[in-house]
Amino acid sequence: MSVGIRIIWNVFGDTEQEKNRCHRALYHYLKAKFSALNEGAVEVIKEFMPHIVVFDKQGLSKTLYEIILPQYQKGLLSGQQGDIKMLEQK
Repeated sequence: MSVGIRIIWNVFGDTEQEKNRCHRALYHYLKAKFSALNEGAVEVIKEFMPHIVVFDKQGLSKTLYEIILPQYQKGLLSGQQGDIKMLEQK
């Protein structure tokens, strides 16, 4: 089974040195995740769930984080925890 993962990483700076620093940070971030996976400290689904890509009926893609966060924040602000909809109802 193949699962799409999207990690958005902002690369700040105009110089090659600043861009390389951002890429090194991404490398170490992912290396730490995979090291923890290899040691059995975490599960793949727990570590990468926010980054899993899902497609809606129109073929548009979003990560689970992008789908869940607005609903979660709305519940926090209103004080009412309702159902979280994984796909938009049209």
